[in-house]
Amino acid sequence: MKKVTLFVLRGCPYCVRMLRKIDTLLEANPELREVPLEIVDESKHRDFARRHDYFYVPAFYVDGEKQYEEGVLHADLEDIFRSAAERTSA
Repeated sequence: MKKVTLFVLRGCPYCVRMLRKIDTLLEANPELREVPLEIVDESKHRDFARRHDYFYVPAFYVDGEKQYEEGVLHADLEDIFRSAAERTSA
């Protein structure tokens, strides 16, 4: 299973909305709750955030690879979590 990293910024209304969408997605799809989710507030973890190539929040990475930033639709959000939930072949 791959890790999802979400970069947010305190006070960002889009980030608040995204966190609500994630809650709704995980409530409707309990199997996706197993996906490791790391939420990074870039104002608190500036050095870590600077090592990632994004300009807008919310920004999603799956196992360190950028997937989406800013306007993520609900279908895209589900795709992010489903792709992270897939087992990697050995």
